[in-house]
Amino acid sequence: EARGAMLRGEMPNKCAALSRAACIVEEGLNAGLNRDAGLEIADNLHMVYGYLRVVLAKANLRNDVALVDEALKLVSPIRQAWDAIAPPQRVPN
Repeated sequence: EARGAMLRGEMPNKCAALSRAACIVEEGLNAGLNRDAGLEIADNLHMVYGYLRVVLAKANLRNDVALVDEALKLVSPIRQAWDAIAPPQRVPN
């Protein structure tokens, strides 16, 4: 969403999309880390999420599509992992 808004020159939409992404990273992903369940993986993800927040902030400030692409590359394997462990969707009868 942010990438498309940048390319279209829609700055308010770009800012809103990048802000939403940063909130998801901080308030969802990072806040949900459980260090008791696996300290090493939690610490590694914490570092990735911190770097991701920096990349998103720079992308917003610099209006840089390449930085948005970098953020997408960082988060893509994490999303794929979550998708792989997601419970199957039930089809209503």
